[in-house]
Amino acid sequence: MNKCVRWMMVMAIGCSSPLSDTASGLVLGPDGEAASPVSSADPSSTPAPDVDDALRDADDLDGGATVDAAPDLEPLSCEAGSSTSYVGEMLTRSAGYSWRDGAALKKFRGKYWLLGGWTNGPRPEWDGDDTTNEVLSSTDLVTWKVELRHVSQPSTEGRRARWTRRHTFGSVVFKDHLWVIGRDHVMTPPIGDVWRSPDGLRWEQVLAEGPWGRKRMPMITVFDGAIHVLGGELDVSGEPGVSTSTHFRSVDGLHWEQLPDMPFVRSSGAAVEQCGKLLVMGGNSGGTTVGTPRVRHNDVWAWDGKTWKRQIEHAPWPGMMWIDAVNYDGKAWILAGRSGDDDPSQEIRGAWFTEDTGRTWTYTQAPWPGSHADGVEATPEDGIVMASGAKTSTSTFRLKGVTAPDAGADASSGSGSALPALSQRRVNHTTRAP
Repeated sequence: MNKCVRWMMVMAIGCSSPLSDTASGLVLGPDGEAASPVSSADPSSTPAPDVDDALRDADDLDGGATVDAAPDLEPLSCEAGSSTSYVGEMLTRSAGYSWRDGAALKKFRGKYWLLGGWTNGPRPEWDGDDTTNEVLSSTDLVTWKVELRHVSQPSTEGRRARWTRRHTFGSVVFKDHLWVIGRDHVMTPPIGDVWRSPDGLRWEQVLAEGPWGRKRMPMITVFDGAIHVLGGELDVSGEPGVSTSTHFRSVDGLHWEQLPDMPFVRSSGAAVEQCGKLLVMGGNSGGTTVGTPRVRHNDVWAWDGKTWKRQIEHAPWPGMMWIDAVNYDGKAWILAGRSGDDDPSQEIRGAWFTEDTGRTWTYTQAPWPGSHADGVEATPEDGIVMASGAKTSTSTFRLKGVTAPDAGADASSGSGSALPALSQRRVNHTTRAP
């Protein structure tokens, strides 16, 4: 294994009541100067940056922030996670795959699977394409094996059936299968196809075109025993892209039920489950095609299976799109995303988490640089992991929770160097949800 880069994020974690109008937790971060931008380069026109400078810089927020929602919200019934601190590390600087963003990362049948992705120009090993349907696997996020090589024009039927090349698509693990859903417009107009695999190697097309239509970047996740496809930006030839509010779900990937529309339009946001609710966080309510405005949001909506409710109108993280999000340690996390149109320095640095379905938020540092459209996954045994992405180059990272007795040992042991002393900082904000 390559030498790790490791440090700790320590905080007082507790299941706080939304009735309080003060900060519900402490976040401790290392001292450091204000961060300089991760890179002034856009991955759409230049190679991916080296990660060294990003890791040396301190985060723009070197302490923490907790944002409290309205005091009249009902209390939560779910339990908070057990971690009292988080240890971050770079697992490797060179994972052995070529740089890409918009790929999907999933843990399935004991391996991590990296699916698809995009690069900034024709790539020889992808037959001159700039998107791929390559499939790689790894047991440790350091050494990777190409399981299925790129095929520019694959068959969609029979023994060699494969999904077409794509990036920023949906992927979930559901009912003992690995799923790939939809495709954006980098290759051709987007499609809403549905694929599944029992082992990551053999793929079956379940549906050639989903009922939600041809959309860019809908939010796709699993909630309450079903796959959900939410929003997305319509693609109609010759017309500007328009974000939508549609909501579909399926228990088998073949038959889809259209639910009542969400009370807001959204694309390229994040959707995760927490505390028995489906959360939609941030995203875009405009378009992404040339000449259409992008309208980024930092709100959070929660659906309990019947009703949508806005949990917070303006969370402390910036309005952004191409968001990475996971559920880990009883919390919903936002890990990365872009807040500016064409300025790569406007990627969030560090991570934010909520223990109460988006009403309050806590910031912590993270080992990865500011980025967007990354491959992210979270499991109880491995923590949060990131592989591939706009600014992560070919490095892979992990952020894992530990309990108090283990915190000191984890911070100073292993192949990484000892950490500097951590300082404490608390920032309070209050905002009212409708």
